[in-house]
Amino acid sequence: MGDPSPTDAASLWRRLGGKIRRSPRTLRVVLGPRIRRRTQAIEGLLNRRRFSATRRSLRRRNPDGTGLVLNTRLVEPTIPSIAHWADWSLTRHGFFGNLRAQPRLLFVKAVPECLELFLDRYLPRIAATSRFVLVTGDADTTLPRQVDQRFPDYIASGLQQRLLGLLDDPRLVHWYAENLDTPLPGVTPIPLGCINSDGHVIYRRTLAQDAAIPLRQRPLKAFCAHYVREGPQWENRRRVMRLATGEWRAFVEVHEQIPYDDFFPTLKRYPFVICAGGGGLDPCPKAFTALLAGAIPIIERNPTTAAYGDLPVAYVDHWDSHSLSPARLEAWRDALYPRFEDPAQRRAVLEKMSMAHWLRRIRAHHPGA
Repeated sequence: MGDPSPTDAASLWRRLGGKIRRSPRTLRVVLGPRIRRRTQAIEGLLNRRRFSATRRSLRRRNPDGTGLVLNTRLVEPTIPSIAHWADWSLTRHGFFGNLRAQPRLLFVKAVPECLELFLDRYLPRIAATSRFVLVTGDADTTLPRQVDQRFPDYIASGLQQRLLGLLDDPRLVHWYAENLDTPLPGVTPIPLGCINSDGHVIYRRTLAQDAAIPLRQRPLKAFCAHYVREGPQWENRRRVMRLATGEWRAFVEVHEQIPYDDFFPTLKRYPFVICAGGGGLDPCPKAFTALLAGAIPIIERNPTTAAYGDLPVAYVDHWDSHSLSPARLEAWRDALYPRFEDPAQRRAVLEKMSMAHWLRRIRAHHPGA
C-alpha cells in the first residue's frame, strides 16, 4: 500500500496548489491575509465571550473584589481587572453592559477610538438625572493632554478639550484616571497596579503568609532592572541604567537578564527597587510587585504617582546623579521600615493595594453608595 500521504503544512500547500493549478507560494499570498483576518475575527469573538463570562462571574461571586490586587490593565480577558466590575465597560474587546440600565460605574479604555466612542455614542445615553463615576485606563496614553512621546497629543484633534468638558458635566461625580498628566479638580489618579498574569496569586499568597518584612536586615542596596526600547519615551530608563552602572554602582545592583520565575524571589533580597517610568506616566508594574515583595519602590514624582501617596514609596523629583545616594537610601529606609516590619502596618499596606480598597473608594463617590 505504500506510505501514507504527507500531511505537514508544506505538503498540504503543494497538494492544494496542484489541484487548483497555483503554486504554494501564490496560494500563501492570495489566501494568507484572508486566513489571518478570519483567525483574528474568531480570536476576537472568543475573547469577548471570555471577558463577558469572567465579568458575570466576578460581579456575582465576588462583587467587592475580595482577595485580589488592583489591576487597571486588561492583559487577558479572564484575568480580573477593574473593568470587570464596571456597569458599562468599553474595552479592546468591545462594549459590555446593559444599555437599558443607567450606569453608576463606567470603564473606558484610554485610547482615542474608545474615548471618542464613549463621548459620541454612550455618554448621550446617560439620563440627565443619572450620576456616574468614570474610570479610564488600560493604556500608556496619558490624559487629558497625552504626553507619551510615542503617540500624538490630543490638542490638534480636539480630544483634550472634549475630555476637559466632561468636568463640567453634572452627571459625572468623579473621574479616576490611570496615567493622569495634569492635576485636575474632580479627577483622582489611580495606579496601574499589578498586571502580571500571576499577580492575584502572589497577592493572595502574600496575604496568607501574613508575615512582617525584615527590611533593615537586607543590605542597603537598590535593585535595578529595566526593559529599554528605542525612542525618546525611554530616555529616563536609559539615563537610570547609565547611572546604575556608573556613579551608583556601589549601592545599586543591575540585573540585565533575569528569568521571570526568579524575578519575585530576587526582589525579596533588596530593601529598594528602582522603578523608572517607561510607557505613560505610571512608574511601571514593578512598583506594586516590589511592595508585594516587601521592598520600597523608588519612583519619580508626577501627577500620576500622587496615587501612591498612601503607600510606602520613596519619591525623587527627577532622575539625575543626585537622585540616589547611600544617605538617601538610609533616610528612606529609617522613615518607612515600620510599614513593613510592623505586622499591622504591613497588613494595612496590602489592603490599600487591593482591588476591594479601590472599588470602595470609587463607589463611595456615588450618591447611592
